[in-house]
Amino acid sequence: MRWTATWAAIAACAAACGSVAQDQVDAAVSVDARPGTLVGYVGHVDLVPPVPFGHMPDTCDYTMTFKQLDVTLMLTGDTPTAGHVQNLNVEATVGACPYAPAPNVISSYTFDSAKPGPSGLVLTFQADRTNATKASLVVTLVKTMTGYTAKLTFHRTDIGTPFDWTVATDVALAPQ
Repeated sequence: MRWTATWAAIAACAAACGSVAQDQVDAAVSVDARPGTLVGYVGHVDLVPPVPFGHMPDTCDYTMTFKQLDVTLMLTGDTPTAGHVQNLNVEATVGACPYAPAPNVISSYTFDSAKPGPSGLVLTFQADRTNATKASLVVTLVKTMTGYTAKLTFHRTDIGTPFDWTVATDVALAPQ
């Protein structure tokens, strides 16, 4: 009898509350167009073409190739709130060289800040302190019809000319 009275009270309260409005969602509006909605975007590139570096008398010629480049970015509306970039650095020698290339290593970067730029939002990423090769990462984020294009520019910062390199590539980001 006690449970019946409790359920009756709950039912009476629920009935007194009225109904919850159920607004129709416009199917033509993408989920990322709604302000305040957190949306994840991802992109992947299997291989970024090799970039030459070295090229000085008495030095070897090398290339830097990025493989398995993954980009993850979280946005609230059009504002980035978090992100991660990871790639496999593959250094190789060109021609005969007495010095071996650096070993293949994974490098990781975490979203740091965003500001407006002439071609889109300019995002800076912080290199993971454990990265064997130190490099900066700046991304220009451009809105597209289906998501975003991330224009990534990596620049080696732990060594100077002629052994520094700049790798630039575009990655299409799709909502997940």
